[in-house]
Amino acid sequence: MMRSLYSGVSGLKGHQTRMDVIGNNIANVNTTGFKSSRVTFADTLSQTQAGASAPTGNLGGTNPKQIGLGTGVASIDMLFTDGSVQATGKNTDLCLSGNGLFVVKQGNETYYTRDGAFEFDADGNYVLPGSGMLVQGWTAKDGELNTNGAVGGIKVESGKSMAAKVTTAATYVNNLNAAEATIEGIKLTDNKGNSITVDPTNTDTWTVGGKYTTKISNLDCSFSNGISITSASGQYAMGTNYSLDGNTTLTLSDGSTLSVPVTSSQSYKVTGAVPTSSNAIKTLNASAGTATLAADNATWGNIASWPFTLTMINGDTVSVPSSSTGTYTTGIGLSDTVDSIHGKLVSLSTGSTLTNNSNTSYTVNLAGGDTLTVNNSTNTSNNYVQNTSISGTIDSVKGKTVTLSNNDILSNDSGATYTVALANGDTLSIASSSTATYTRNSAPPAGVTVVSSSATSGAGTITLSDGSTIAAVNVAQYTIGSGISSNIGSISKGSNTTYTANINSITGLPTANIQKIEPQTTVSITQMTGKVKSGDNTLDSWTTTSSAVTLKPANGLTVSGITLTDDKSNSLKINNSDTTPYKAGDSYTSTINSIGTTMSDGTTTTKTTGSYTMGYSMPLTTTLTVYDTLGNAHSIIVYFTKTKTDSTNGNQWTASVNLDGSGSTEITEPDGSKTKVAMADATLQFKTTGTYSEGSGNLNLTLTNGSTGTHTVTVDMSKLTQYAGGTTINGTCDGNAAGTLKSVSIDSSGIITGTYTNGVKQTEAQVAIAQFNNASGLTKTGNSLYQTSNNSGTPNVKTASDLGCTITPSALEMSNVDIANEFSDMIVTQRGFQSNSKIITVSDEMLETMINMKR
Repeated sequence: MMRSLYSGVSGLKGHQTRMDVIGNNIANVNTTGFKSSRVTFADTLSQTQAGASAPTGNLGGTNPKQIGLGTGVASIDMLFTDGSVQATGKNTDLCLSGNGLFVVKQGNETYYTRDGAFEFDADGNYVLPGSGMLVQGWTAKDGELNTNGAVGGIKVESGKSMAAKVTTAATYVNNLNAAEATIEGIKLTDNKGNSITVDPTNTDTWTVGGKYTTKISNLDCSFSNGISITSASGQYAMGTNYSLDGNTTLTLSDGSTLSVPVTSSQSYKVTGAVPTSSNAIKTLNASAGTATLAADNATWGNIASWPFTLTMINGDTVSVPSSSTGTYTTGIGLSDTVDSIHGKLVSLSTGSTLTNNSNTSYTVNLAGGDTLTVNNSTNTSNNYVQNTSISGTIDSVKGKTVTLSNNDILSNDSGATYTVALANGDTLSIASSSTATYTRNSAPPAGVTVVSSSATSGAGTITLSDGSTIAAVNVAQYTIGSGISSNIGSISKGSNTTYTANINSITGLPTANIQKIEPQTTVSITQMTGKVKSGDNTLDSWTTTSSAVTLKPANGLTVSGITLTDDKSNSLKINNSDTTPYKAGDSYTSTINSIGTTMSDGTTTTKTTGSYTMGYSMPLTTTLTVYDTLGNAHSIIVYFTKTKTDSTNGNQWTASVNLDGSGSTEITEPDGSKTKVAMADATLQFKTTGTYSEGSGNLNLTLTNGSTGTHTVTVDMSKLTQYAGGTTINGTCDGNAAGTLKSVSIDSSGIITGTYTNGVKQTEAQVAIAQFNNASGLTKTGNSLYQTSNNSGTPNVKTASDLGCTITPSALEMSNVDIANEFSDMIVTQRGFQSNSKIITVSDEMLETMINMKR
């Protein structure tokens, strides 16, 4: 027989086996947890026709000559790779990923599977429903799980009950915010509507609804017109009007003062001018340096704003210097006399100076009876001073009127004779009744003619038509009826060519009344000072420099604001609606309605409940649920308040059950019973590194609902930290109310957790996982089950997390069969089978040909 015939037969058998494996893989494409297999081929023994020879010196080596005898199945391998995860929504289904298998048991037989389609049976056993095999794992006792013991069946009964457990310990964890804002300002509002600003250094605790009792140490009062009194001695009430006592003193910008009577209804304002048009100066006493104002008889004293100006009705003005001794009253004329005249300026006997704006003529009375008329002359070189002399060259004479070279006009009331030296040597005596004007160094006046002559020749007297006479040396020079032809030389009074006379007096001061009196410079009010009569007749002094203040003394002062300071340095702002009279030394009592706080981060809040302390943070509210022996839950509020900020020794917090510092509180239970809760305020000290240093607390509950009367809960706060950032503090307690198992859930570690009607979640069991060194060496027993073999190794049974496996709850593992790969292998196997069948037929034909050779 031909060896190729046997080789073809072996190939057919091998590919038939491979097709069987492929068929099985495809058949289990939807089998939960199925692991596909593969076939590997190996050649069989070969027939050696010649062995190999080694190389010699002259000849190379040869390879062996061998003919193979066909193929055989080397192995059928199980591919233990993970299948895809298929969600089912059933909470008892488990999908296992990784190198591991679930452990199930039937009697004493242990099996392993990747099929996690488990469920609970009627007795609460966790089983494979198709076979009833028990899923193996560890069962917890009262929620405590021990995975170091032997595995067993998992049993979680539906409706399982949980007994009540009393709370014995509470634990706080996580962080308190080191940067928690603290209170920098407290403002209380009481039932009187008054606001109380607490002194920043005050460390008292203030409680909404609590009594505020204090003693008034200081009273500051402000009035509606802007005047205020600090540290008032008298009694004052909001909205009440109080009268002024005595005169009000106004200090003026020039240093003078104005004393205003209490009856004055005039308005005075700091920076306002004095006097005003409505309150002008009535009388000025220059020598005393005082003045009186017309409207309210206010007295202006210590006047330094000189000079003052008098305005006369005729338009003249009088400047009154500080050296003046006159007294001037509006509506009355001047009582001064004239001392001198200098142009328009008239010096008066009191030292004042009048400006002659009315062109009034003044008469200068000279010794000898002559008078000099002076009007509003702009010639300031003429200066007429009483009891001094005047002198001047005579320029012209017209009867009694004599004009001097300085433009002075004399009235020749003394009857003195004036003579003219004519150019021809004659002397002309001017008649006092003459209407002609004789001017020095000029031609004789026209119209003056010779009337008569005392002789026809020689010396004699010539009489002129104006009554003047000429003492002529030669009367023949003159013709009756003719004028004077000889020029006028100098004019003399008697024998003197210069007129000289003493001034006896100056008269003609006008009688016009004074229209107004005012300082030449603007004077304003810089300060007002006075006294007010309080409600108990105590006098309080006040002063103001505020330009916002307007004062009418007759109107008094109406209280618009009262601020009290108590013996704790707190400031009380009295509300407008509180009309109670207050005085330093009185007691103050009210009820706190609300508390406004200003925090270190700038935020402000108004609280209508609670207690608050300067330098403390707002209390952080936490709740501990404490169970008594009957399983009743009690909600205990524990407050955490930052009470000290210390960058050297670390911050401090206080844990308390009542913010009033009493260390106890009482809560009302839903059934109406009362529970007294006591815990002494616990001070928690933190290090500057933010870690806990020391501090703890014990809650003592006194119950009146039938349970154990009193029990203590130890509060552990040592796990707290204090870093800047958010506050994440959380408190948990042991203990629970009675409950019934409501549902179960399984996590990725295979832990079965029961949820009870009391809200407690408790660990019930954990599914065990077996791991083999060679999972592919397990023996399949059907129903997706495996058992150990000699080549699988012994199982290592641990938790999923211990073995690095992952459990996906509410899901199943799909078959890991790759359809595309299987179809490809099917085609390859088919072609291999066809090829081997061809070997057999060809070998058969060769044998037939050989047999036919014999025939």
